[in-house]
Amino acid sequence: MEKSLTNRQIALILYTTIVGYSISDFPKIASKAAGTGAWVSIIIITIFAILLTYIITKIQLINREKNFYEFNNVLFGRIPSLIIILVFIVYFLVSGSLIVRSYSEIIKISILRETPILAISTVFFMVIYYAVFKKIRVIGSLCEIYGMLSMLGFLFINFLILIKGKVINIKPIFDISEVSTYIKGSKDLIYPFLGMEILFFINLKGKESKSLFRHILGMIVIIGCMYIYVVESAIALVGVEDLVKYNSTTLNIILGIDLESLELFRRLDGLYIMVWTLNIVCACCVWTYGTISFISDICKDKKKYNLICVIVIIASFLISQYPRNIEEAKAIMKINNYIGLILVTIFPIILLITLKVKKYENKKKK
Repeated sequence: MEKSLTNRQIALILYTTIVGYSISDFPKIASKAAGTGAWVSIIIITIFAILLTYIITKIQLINREKNFYEFNNVLFGRIPSLIIILVFIVYFLVSGSLIVRSYSEIIKISILRETPILAISTVFFMVIYYAVFKKIRVIGSLCEIYGMLSMLGFLFINFLILIKGKVINIKPIFDISEVSTYIKGSKDLIYPFLGMEILFFINLKGKESKSLFRHILGMIVIIGCMYIYVVESAIALVGVEDLVKYNSTTLNIILGIDLESLELFRRLDGLYIMVWTLNIVCACCVWTYGTISFISDICKDKKKYNLICVIVIIASFLISQYPRNIEEAKAIMKINNYIGLILVTIFPIILLITLKVKKYENKKKK
């Protein structure tokens, strides 16, 4: 990574990766977990996500002179660090691959019913290959532009959903007797917040801590607010019972809306797919580049970067075609998310403790 990213680019990379595929399914997940009080659960899990993001960013700043593989090598030794980075490679590779497959299925069902999944996936991977071939600065610029556009797009679309909703559907807004449900429900919302682990491959060399923390942690707060906005809009329109009963996604909800007074935006599904696609493209580029970055850290030969790109894209394409349908893809993604949960919770805490112990030992020797 010869050139570093700006703080805003890092924040928007984080946004597009976390929100990515999750935003459409989030209303039904949150409604099932905590009903009309889902906003409370989202606030709880947002605070937890801020803590995890802070720990990961702190670790990266402490080791800003080394890449992920190098500082793990110093802390744990060659073999353990190799195992750790291989787990990250598999996790990142599967994440990017299955997002492409799942989204390709949705595109086929929604607008390209006669187009084979293979063809849709191929177009996605061609775009991803171009972006990762141009490296992190291009991906950062892509996320900066697409991230802002998708954020504005989601705000506008959910505003139109909200004005069609009913206040009675979001009541009770808060029930003191349901506090335990809100707390328990928050644990089911951790998976849509996965994505801060991408910070492990981003070069923070030369970054000023306060400004970086302000951008990154501020973005987690924005994501939490966005999730609350999206969930409350969906609940206001169809109610908790229908969201859970019919397993409705935001796209399903939008298909049932007809805005007669707004001719240009009468059918929101096309606009929603366009906006969502911006996030999906960015998220897939980030996951794929992360895979390539970790492999490059092991190889230590910059001349092999182009070859690694080709191999990773081919491997990702093959993985994306393995599931027979979207249900299988989501089942594999669920298992992969369990790995992600370990990598974003337990692993950073172990890293931080190990760093503190090493620091104490070095002081003692002096």
